[in-house]
Amino acid sequence: MNWEVQDMKSGTSFFHKGIAVNLLKRCWPVWSCYLALLLFLVPVQLLVGLHAGNYRGMPVELWLRQQILHTGCAMPAISFVVCVITAMAMFSYLYNPRTCGMMNALPVRRETLFSTVWLSGILPLLAADLLAAILTLAVYAGKGNAVDVLTWLGLAAMSNIAFYGFAVFCAMLTGSLYILPLVYAVLSFAAFVFEESVRTLLNALLYGGDLGGDTFSFLSPLVRIMRRMGVDTQNHDELGRLVWDSVTLSGAGTLAAYCAAGLVFSLFALLLYRRRRMETASDTVAIPVLKPIFVYCMAFGTAAVLSAALWSVFLSQSFRGRPAAVALTILLLLGAFIGFFAAHMLIRKTLRVFRGNWKGFLITAAVCLVFAIGVECDLTGYEKRLPDPAEIESVHLNMNNAAVLREPANLQAAVDLQQRIIEHKAINEAASETWIFALVYDLKDGTHFSRTYALGFSEAERMDPASDFRAAFALNDSVEANLSVYEPSLPVTPENIYQVGVWNDFDDRYYNKDAENRHPEIPQSLALSAEEAVDLWHECIRPDILAGRIHNTWIEDMNGEDTWSGIQISMELRRPGALTDFMMNRNDWGHLYLSVPESATLTLQRLAELSRNKG
Repeated sequence: MNWEVQDMKSGTSFFHKGIAVNLLKRCWPVWSCYLALLLFLVPVQLLVGLHAGNYRGMPVELWLRQQILHTGCAMPAISFVVCVITAMAMFSYLYNPRTCGMMNALPVRRETLFSTVWLSGILPLLAADLLAAILTLAVYAGKGNAVDVLTWLGLAAMSNIAFYGFAVFCAMLTGSLYILPLVYAVLSFAAFVFEESVRTLLNALLYGGDLGGDTFSFLSPLVRIMRRMGVDTQNHDELGRLVWDSVTLSGAGTLAAYCAAGLVFSLFALLLYRRRRMETASDTVAIPVLKPIFVYCMAFGTAAVLSAALWSVFLSQSFRGRPAAVALTILLLLGAFIGFFAAHMLIRKTLRVFRGNWKGFLITAAVCLVFAIGVECDLTGYEKRLPDPAEIESVHLNMNNAAVLREPANLQAAVDLQQRIIEHKAINEAASETWIFALVYDLKDGTHFSRTYALGFSEAERMDPASDFRAAFALNDSVEANLSVYEPSLPVTPENIYQVGVWNDFDDRYYNKDAENRHPEIPQSLALSAEEAVDLWHECIRPDILAGRIHNTWIEDMNGEDTWSGIQISMELRRPGALTDFMMNRNDWGHLYLSVPESATLTLQRLAELSRNKG
């Protein structure tokens, strides 16, 4: 590697031109490829879209804004890859003993050398962003708003600064060029993946475990940015008509925060660079104090991720209760063993790492055992915790359909049912066949309390009125629950009726060749007017629900007989003037879909009468 740096007398300047020129000469293909990608994604794509008329049905300016902001939202993902490649190219001299010694033998202060290399990496990226923006402005001329291009430029620049700063920080942690992208990727997603893995383990070990959320996802920048950033097209007026009047960008503040974090990580990288021992070139971990931290992080991380992955893919349907705890403990110990000794292999660059390291592994194994035993024994009281009925706003039941209860008596019944299921933990965990039953309480303080149970579902338990499954079924089959499932969100009035369909599936011999048509008087398809549909709902379907003759939970042959009549009813409601496509406001539509049981006598009688009248 020939650096041939001229004018090396200045040792106190902030930027050294000679070093920068050499870096630019060596690494220009990186920025050239990045620029080519930007030109294709922004100005070229917009030109092609304009020429093809892809904006049909909406103003050109709004279409351009939508397209460029969508591209802006994709920039963090692009920068995530480009920036680590740039950092690898810029700081590659740190990973070879010869070039590392040569660079640090130059009469240049470390601070100057670091800032020169850092700027030589980020400035070409920002220049590529600027050039792409200038060419995009030419496409926008007379067609769109230049502010949109400046917004895209800001998103691209912040993305590059955020991820380049973090990539440079990662470059200071290792002495291997090949390990750098692995460190960068692992640290970028470690918090998100580790949290998801731990939640999986907790849900498997805890009876009723229903832990969700992403408390620590902010430590995984790309995950948080891509979740927060988006383009929202506000394209409906108050009546739901298509107006295409605005496009709103969300998540730019989140990206700005990570951009600031990228600058902070760059400062940390400088502090590490100042104290970096250059003889660590080619070492897996360049900072000696981080080596034991690396070992234990890799051990616990591998234990959590490997055990959660193997459990989810292979074992989750086969084990519950104590057998599940034993299986997960074995997987945790296996993952800890692999991670602990693999970390030592990476650091020492040899497979001979099993002598003298067992004490550290035993500590790791002990922590895994304490975690598994503590969770299985419910030391936190999670499994026995119940919400206060007086603090519950509503409870969502999920057995087959999503039913909602709000009446005080039903809220108390839900808590009593949960208490009963908790007391029968051993019975349900030992069941060979199970049915998933979930409760989600909406509390008055705005928080949520949720549990998910696997209830015994054998034939004996389905037929036993005293079983937990039948108790859950009864609550989920209450009048309030059935109404919450079937009652449309819009009033059932003639002006709101958009489409109605009635089908007799048993009359279709193609699908039911051997089925008995129990209601031959009802045709395969029965057309209803808006007034007839309204009458059917108010005078027949709703009264059948209130009388307990229509259910929202269907358990095949639970009572030893087929209870379905073969009749299906579909009713779609939309506010007058509302949109008639999938983009309409959800508050402007409602629907009813009902498989009519034989017990729905009023509904079946009315359908038979309508069929005869339409004869």
